[in-house]
Amino acid sequence: MLAPACAAGSSSAADPGPTRTTGVTGTSGPEGSAPAATPPGSVTGAGGPASMPVPTAPPWVPTTSVPAPQLAVPTAPGACPPGAVPARDIVPADLAPAVDALRHTGATVSISATVAGSEVLAVQPTTALVPASNQKLLVAFAALELLGPDTTLTTRVVATGPIVDGRLQGDLVLVGGGDPTVTASGGPDSLDALATSVRAAGIRQIAGRVVVDDGRYDAQRFLPGWPDGVWQRNVGALSALVVDRNRGDDPTVTVDPGAVHARRFQQALAAAGVDAPAAPVSEPTPGPRAGTEVAAIASPPVRDLVTAMLNRSDNLIAEELTKELGVRGRGAGTTTAGLTVARAVAVARCAAPDGTDVDGSGLSAGNTRSAASWRRLLEVAQTRPWWPVLRDALPVAGQSGTLAARMLGGATAGRVRAKTGSTMASRALSGYATTRQGRPIVFSIIVNTPTTAAEPATDALVTALVERSGP
Repeated sequence: MLAPACAAGSSSAADPGPTRTTGVTGTSGPEGSAPAATPPGSVTGAGGPASMPVPTAPPWVPTTSVPAPQLAVPTAPGACPPGAVPARDIVPADLAPAVDALRHTGATVSISATVAGSEVLAVQPTTALVPASNQKLLVAFAALELLGPDTTLTTRVVATGPIVDGRLQGDLVLVGGGDPTVTASGGPDSLDALATSVRAAGIRQIAGRVVVDDGRYDAQRFLPGWPDGVWQRNVGALSALVVDRNRGDDPTVTVDPGAVHARRFQQALAAAGVDAPAAPVSEPTPGPRAGTEVAAIASPPVRDLVTAMLNRSDNLIAEELTKELGVRGRGAGTTTAGLTVARAVAVARCAAPDGTDVDGSGLSAGNTRSAASWRRLLEVAQTRPWWPVLRDALPVAGQSGTLAARMLGGATAGRVRAKTGSTMASRALSGYATTRQGRPIVFSIIVNTPTTAAEPATDALVTALVERSGP
């Protein structure tokens, strides 16, 4: 439950699942690079110390796996202080050359910046433009606020019948929980590890089927405005069960990833010594599965998912978290529900967004938001208990993530933390900095229909902000 609008307070983590203490690194998207190997995590199964008892003989009473509790999301704010949005453009003389240079790099710009809380720069600050990957800031804000930094997403294996003399009298169901970091093999966060845990639970043969249930989320694999070919490379098919980022040589993975993963899981079971003669199937089911959990793996906590999403601009994580917000806040694992929840969370915290939302990653040109709106979101984030997570997740100029090779000069390197955005439609940069005198800056810069000069011109403007003496 969220606290009353605009009030500070801790966000409670729902459905924490098995604990995994290590982080995740990865990337996707036009401005990122290939994902690194996912660090190891914890696996629980019936054979380990955190295992659940598995009945081995009738009578057997099935239990229903408990879904994550739906969290209350307020739909209206309380009394919010007015944001610093000027009635007209503000361009100080010392920033004018950098602003003029930026204006020449695109068809439209929106700029908003404050120093120590005072508006110092505004150019069409309320004009809603395509934000590119700055869209991930909205998802990060909502995920940290509603889900909580320590929440994990759990992939479960459920037995739908009793185990008699090593034979499962029913189906074995792999239930996707939205974790974007599961792999087919190669560690404790893999299908191989789950299969080993199933065998450790005493299952040697499956009388029924191997079933994949990815019904936690809808079957929309890609979103409007995603060019064909781009989303396959930069996102992967969306699904409640993601394995190896839902990519690979089998083209079926972009249409029905569950069918591909069902075959993979049956192969992993066979390698672990579990025989399943029936053909594996994909069978999405809304709601919890009846049965007994015999194995599970947990994702990295939300704080680590948000770090990967922002630092390396990971599109898949952004879209999976968006759907999870829909599940937790509206009981519907859809992108539309997730974006509705994300906006409601921002409104409840006095950071009401303008514009429109189509996806969580920012790949679509249908997303729009003004620089003043992004700047306000970042200012409100500073008042939340989870703000250090967001701050530390942002790329650092000249040091990390998508800013590692940008703003390398002494004025900005290590002094600017910001989310980048780069698509054919837009270049954007929104985040935090400090002046040479140590005064805090919050800024957002968006350029639509950009030329190749938009990015260096943006960096030059941020550098000018850092170098100025004050408001």
